Amino acid sequence: MVVRENAKALLAIVLAATGAIVTALEGDQTISVLEWVQIGLFVVGSGGVTWWVTKMQAAKAIVAGLAAALTVLYTAVQDDSIVTNNEWALVALAGLAALAAVYGIPNAEGEES
Repeated sequence: MVVRENAKALLAIVLAATGAIVTALEGDQTISVLEWVQIGLFVVGSGGVTWWVTKMQAAKAIVAGLAAALTVLYTAVQDDSIVTNNEWALVALAGLAALAAVYGIPNAEGEES
């Protein structure tokens, strides 16, 4: 069963999201655009996600691409919550570069796909 095999990863994702949302709601009881981007970073970057996809090269590449794109988006949103076309281009380029790099580099010998 997929859920049982990946219970630790799923739990890590849920805990990362819950922790980030609770922290974001503290104080003003709202979640800003910047805080939503941070929540995305916590979930995508959690160790659980990485552990969950270690057997799939394509999934690892997608996680790396999302993490890179969200990191650039976080930086873009910090100044005024408005993302310019140039900043969107940087978000896309960072995501695609990380995706391509991770997908293109083969796993160490002995690691599954």
